[in-house]
Amino acid sequence: MVYLKFVARVGRAPRLLVTDQAGKTMGARLVVQGTDIEPVPKDEHSKLGSAERALDEISRMVAVVMLDTNVPKYAWDIVGKHCSLINAVTQSCPTDSSTTIYEAESGLIPDSDKIPH
Repeated sequence: MVYLKFVARVGRAPRLLVTDQAGKTMGARLVVQGTDIEPVPKDEHSKLGSAERALDEISRMVAVVMLDTNVPKYAWDIVGKHCSLINAVTQSCPTDSSTTIYEAESGLIPDSDKIPH
C-alpha cells in the first residue's frame, strides 16, 4: 500500500527498489513497471541505511512516549503516528536539506503550534 501511495504521489514507479524481502510479493508487478528490485540479504538491514535509521529512531520515540505518558499499550499506533509527524516536522528532507520531510511531502510549511502536546 505504501508503494502504491508513493507511485501515485510521484507519478511514476521508481527505477530501483531496495527491499528487505518484502518486495517478493510484488516482484512481478514491479518488473513490469520497469522497477529493478535489489533485495537485501536477511539480517543485513544496515544496507537499507537511512530508512532503517529513521524507523529505529521513531520506534525509540514511541517507546519513550509510551513509558513517559502511561498511554495504554493498545494505543501504540496512535503514538506512532504522532511520533512520525514530529519526526517529519523536525528532520531535514534527505533529498533537499533546506526543507523538512513534512514540507517535501505536503508542500506546506509545518506549524508546530498545531501539533498536539
